[in-house]
Formats: sequence, structure tokens, C-alpha cells
Amino acid sequence: MDSLWKPRTYKCSRLILEGNVVGSIDESFTLRLEANVDELDVQCTELSLIVKVATRQGSKLGQRTLLAHVPDVRYICVSNHAALDTMFWIDRPEAVQLFCWSHSRVNVRNMAASLDRLHLSCRDRSTMRVQGVLHLQSFNAVCTDHSELALVGECVTPSARLNVDQAKVNWHVNGKIDSIVMSAWNNSVVSVKGHCTYDSALIEIDNQSHINPTNVSGYSMTVRNLCLRLERQSSIGGIRTTRSLTLNCRHEVRASVHHASACEIAYEEQDKSKTSCVILIPCDDDEEFTTTTVDSLEQSVPGTDCVAATPRIAAVKPPHMPVTPMVVEEPVVKPTKPSSAPRFECVVCMDTAPNMLVDCPHVCVCEECVATQRVCPLCKQPWISAPRKVYIA
Repeated sequence: MDSLWKPRTYKCSRLILEGNVVGSIDESFTLRLEANVDELDVQCTELSLIVKVATRQGSKLGQRTLLAHVPDVRYICVSNHAALDTMFWIDRPEAVQLFCWSHSRVNVRNMAASLDRLHLSCRDRSTMRVQGVLHLQSFNAVCTDHSELALVGECVTPSARLNVDQAKVNWHVNGKIDSIVMSAWNNSVVSVKGHCTYDSALIEIDNQSHINPTNVSGYSMTVRNLCLRLERQSSIGGIRTTRSLTLNCRHEVRASVHHASACEIAYEEQDKSKTSCVILIPCDDDEEFTTTTVDSLEQSVPGTDCVAATPRIAAVKPPHMPVTPMVVEEPVVKPTKPSSAPRFECVVCMDTAPNMLVDCPHVCVCEECVATQRVCPLCKQPWISAPRKVYIA
């Protein structure tokens, strides 16, 4: 076995792995990378440790090993068929970002973190699994392009956002989340398990996506105030609400939502041309419930196209009484410098305004992140020239 570097400490906050490399970070933040390649392209800057694996065609493969100590890493990007197994113990109020792109794998074990923000990104047929105890000020996760994301453990945060687009997510979380926005689009599947309570939730499901498709009898997600929007052959099950429920369903959808006896139920304005929605809303006090037909529902609740359940709904909100839909307030981030112009953010770190121009016309990365990219994050055009700093008025 050929060791490329001896163990030493590298002061860097970013770790970028690209290529056919398998790595791990142990509890002492010692990075170990192994790759069966001809050579490793290693660059170390003040902010980043970049390891790029490239195998030349026709070259003789050999095993290379990289050992390094990276105690201050808060940004990890794994891409292009790379794999990383790591664990974290973080108790400083900082942000951590994990990116897994292009057929790569990331496994985070026993993560104990108390952070201001945690951002997870998994895309392009990649796999990411995060397991541990998280105490956060805000949480954001994105899973797209036939990827798989799993979050397992305990999570306590006042604000969470989950965006799933043509992907699969396992949300197996215990704890307490004050406000969550969960969106699933384009044949996505989200499995929700665990004993986590939510004060308010906005759930949007569209285009043949499903949340808890097999759990329609019991419930695994308890929400105090729930706003539910379903469209185009989507479905949801296993949800329980205790205070208020707002429904906006259209275009052949199905929902099974348990509600408490004192829960207020409101129907938003529906598309009258579509009458294929099935909404099953059993009460916790009732062991059995019946489903009415579309015609009978339209006679009792004008302007809706849903199929309701249990006569208790009519007792809670009579048809002649005005119904005010619930409004889920999303967390508002106050800008540091108020300005009337729209605020642009770097597509990599999402913190700093982009100000670098390379070979393509996209100004989408900041001065710190341009050193970590080899192609444009938007159009994928290779960057060959030196980056130029631009000023946007």
C-alpha cells in the first residue's frame, strides 16, 4: 500500500472529494481516502482541501492512500462516484453543509450536533444517510434526480424544510419541530415514521407523489395545525391533526387524515371541473366512518370536489357558515441590509452574493466557492480561464 501523505493537520473548512475514491472520517477527524487509480490530484488552499481522482485511459491502476487530519471541516462535497463514511460531534454555533452529487454515497453515523443551520443536498442518483441527535435553529434538505435521502434519529428545531423532486426520502425522526414545509413533486415517495410532534405544517404533494403510501390505517405524524395541498394523482396517509386542518385537493388525489373531535376543518376553493378526490377523515373517537358520494358532498359543501368522511365534519363547520382557511406562517429571515433590489445568493454556499465570472455567462458563485468548482453549477460548462470578479449594482 502506497501512502501519499503522512498524517498531519490541515486547517481547512471545506472538503471536496471527486472521483472513484472511498473515504472515511473517524471520531478524531482523521481523513482516510483509498482509491485504485493511477494518481490523485490534491490541492490544499486556505479554505479547501480538494481531492480529485482521475484515471487516464490505458494507465495501470494502483492503490493510493491519503491520510490527513481535518478538525475544522464544516463543508463536505462528495461527487462523481465518490463515497464517504463519517461521524461528527459538533457543539459550536455554526452551519454545516453536506453535498452528495453524481452517483455518490455519504453515510453520517452518530452525528451529535448543536448548530445554527444544517443543509443537506442529495441529487443525481446519489444516496445519503444521516443518523444522530440534532439540535438546530434551522434545517434544510433537498433530494432530487432519483436520489435517496434518509434522516434517522432525534431532531429538535423551530424551522425545517424538505424538498423532494423525483426522489425517495425516509423521514424517521423523533423530537419536536415547530414549523415544517414538506414538498414532494414528480413521482416522489416520502416515508414518515417516528414520534415527532409538529406545531404547524405545510405539506404540498404534486404529480403522482406520495407520503406514507402504505400507512393509511394508523398515523405516524402528529400536527397541531395542518395545511394540506394535493394535486394530480397524489396521496397522503398516516397524518393526525389536533387543532385545524385546511384542505386544497384536486385532480384525482387521495388523503387519509385523522383528526381530533374538536378539530376545525376547512375546504379551500376547489377546481369544479375535477371531481375525483377522495378524502377520508376519521375522527379519533370513532372506530368506523362512512364515505359519502361526490354528489352528496357538493350538495352539502358547495364549491368543493372532495369526498368527505364522517358526519362530524358538518357538525364542526355547517355549510352556511363562512370558513377561513388556516394560514401557515413560514419562518421569516430578516435581511441584514434592507434593499429594494432582489437578493441573489451563491448556488453553492447560499450565503454570499455571487460575484465571479469565468467562461460561461452565469454569475452564480461567490469568491470563496469559485475555487471549489471545475464546471458551472448551472450549465455544466467546464471552467478553464481564470475567474474574474464582477460588481453588480
